[in-house]
This record gives sequence, structure tokens and C-alpha cells, in this order.
Amino acid sequence: MRQVALLQAMGGRTNLGRARDLLKELLQQSDSGADDETLYQLGWVLMDLGQTEDGMDRFNRLVAEYPESKYWSDAAFRIASKQIRDGDFELANDMVEAILEKQNASEEIGVRTLLLKGQLAAQASDWTEVTTLMTKVKEKFANSSSMHSVSNIESKAIYWLAESLYQQQLYNKSSQEFAVILDDASLENDLKPWVRLRLAQCLGKLERWEDATNVAEDGLIQFGGFSHAHEFTFVKARALEARGLLDDARTLYVEVIESDSGAGSETAAIAQWRIGEVHFHRENYSVAIEAYRKVETLYDYDQWKEAATLQAGKCQEHLGNWKHAAKLYTQLIKKFPESEMALQARERLTLIDRHAKNSMQPKSPINANPKRR
Repeated sequence: MRQVALLQAMGGRTNLGRARDLLKELLQQSDSGADDETLYQLGWVLMDLGQTEDGMDRFNRLVAEYPESKYWSDAAFRIASKQIRDGDFELANDMVEAILEKQNASEEIGVRTLLLKGQLAAQASDWTEVTTLMTKVKEKFANSSSMHSVSNIESKAIYWLAESLYQQQLYNKSSQEFAVILDDASLENDLKPWVRLRLAQCLGKLERWEDATNVAEDGLIQFGGFSHAHEFTFVKARALEARGLLDDARTLYVEVIESDSGAGSETAAIAQWRIGEVHFHRENYSVAIEAYRKVETLYDYDQWKEAATLQAGKCQEHLGNWKHAAKLYTQLIKKFPESEMALQARERLTLIDRHAKNSMQPKSPINANPKRR
């Protein structure tokens, strides 16, 4: 094994190939008495050679044949990680639970496994469970000096904790956690743009529009090629709208809609709806109706179809087109009878009916908007 370790340390395909051959020879010696260690080392050498499936086969064999091995938990962790990457979440969950039940797992593997369990909970959208698990990981770091050498685990745990808080609409707490890892070099590269995006979104939800704009602009500078870069632009547009700069906001909403990353997305549908809102608040009701109609015809997101139909009905009311308004409200109720928007549509229909009977314009909060993003 000493020679194998030396070859591994030297690296390079030639040395790794020699290490692989030596390990295979050892496995053929039935009296070696160290088959679990040999399997484990061979698994890693094969992984280093890029022979991932062959490496995983050795880890699977070790897990199946040597349940008491000191290498069992680490090999099982590698298997569970790959199962998550492959989308085999049920198998991964079983493996994760088995690792956590083991008494001989190292502290690092135990913490890394909690992270995997958190990822599985996130996959199932069990965000309260994610919060609980990631809080445990943070506590383990706080109480263990040996864990601080693997700070990438803590930063990843903070990321998932912050994400879980965001998903539970706890935006202040979420923003505080995201801020901790905003410039953390140890964080995985694919998570870094998400940290900035979520922080910008949290700040927007908290109506801290100047801060939200600064973070969004920084995100566009650093991660312009990010697959969700249009979300940064959307945050900037919302900030402009909140400040009353409606023309500038509308320009950015159009940019979201026409962007390569945003085209056809739910965010684009919301941007189109907000263009309707811009015209609505300027009392350009006919133009607003056309903007809302695009939400219905170009996008397939029920929440925003409902909101667009409701707002278009209100525009028709403002224009005195009571029959058109009633038609839109009836259409909304028929398509989405159980929705919150349908409840508002029923209220509008009642007021329109009263207007028809009394020949009076309904006295109602016609400018009340459905829940905004």
C-alpha cells in the first residue's frame, strides 16, 4: 500500500495506471487480509483516472461486502453523492440514513452527509427540514475546531440555510445569511451567482430598493453569462418602478422579456404583467389591456393569466365597458374557480350587476391590485 500511496501522490496517468494495476493484483491475493482497504484505494485511483463508473463499482462492492469497514461511511457518502447527481433521490435518501446511523463515520463525513440530507429535503421542497438540518451543520462548526479546515462545507450549509429561509419568505433572515457568504471564495462557483441573485431579491422584498439595485448591478457585472441573469434585470426594473420611474422600468421589463435567458420564463410573464401595471397606473387603460392580453396569450403560467384577466377587467370598467368587464370576470371564474383572483372577480361581478340595476358606477377599490411579486 505504501507504493500505491506514493504513486497516487506523484499523480499523472502513468503513475495512476501503475497504482491501479498493483491494487488489482492485491485483490487477487485472497490472503491479503485488506480487501476493504484495497477496494477503497482502487475506487479512488479509478476515479482519479476518470473511470467514474468503475470507481463507483468498487465503492458499491465495499459497501455491500464490508459493512464494518472503517472506509464504509466514506464510500457510502460517495455513492449517495452520485445518486443525487443522477437524480436517484430515493436511493440516495436510504444511503444517507444508513450513513447517519453508523457509529464509526468521521466527523467530517457526518457533517457532509447532513448536507446531502439537506439537499434531498430541498429537492422535496421541505424547506423547514432544510432549515433544521443546516442549522445543525452550523452548530457543529461552532462547536468543533477541527471542522474549520473544511470551510467549504460551512459556506454551502449557509447557502442552503439562506435558500430555505428565502423559500419560507423570511427575507430579512435570509438576506443576513446570504450576506455572510457574498464574497466567500470557498463557495462552489455554480452557487456564487445565486447568492447575489437571492440577496438582491430579498432586498427587493424588503423594499430596500437602492441596496437591491446595487447588488443586482454587481451581479450583472460579475455573472453576465448566468443562466438567470434576466432576474437581476427584473430586480432593477422593480426598483425603478417603486421609485416612480415608470418609463425606465418598462424599458427594463422589455429587456427581460426579450433576453436570451428570460424569454418564455415565468419572470418574463411577470415582467409583461408589470408593463400592464405601468400603463394601468398611468390610466392608459386600452394600452394596459393589450399588455395584459399578451400575458394570457404568450405565457403558460396560471397565476399570471389570472392576474392579467382580473386587471384587464378593471381596465374595461374604467373605460365604461361593463359587458366586456363582466365577460372577463366570468371567464376567470370559469377557468380558475377556486383561486383568490376568482373571488375578486365574483366581487367585481356583483358590483357590475348592482351598477346595471342602479345605473351607477360601482363604488369599489377598483385600483386594488392582486398580490404582487
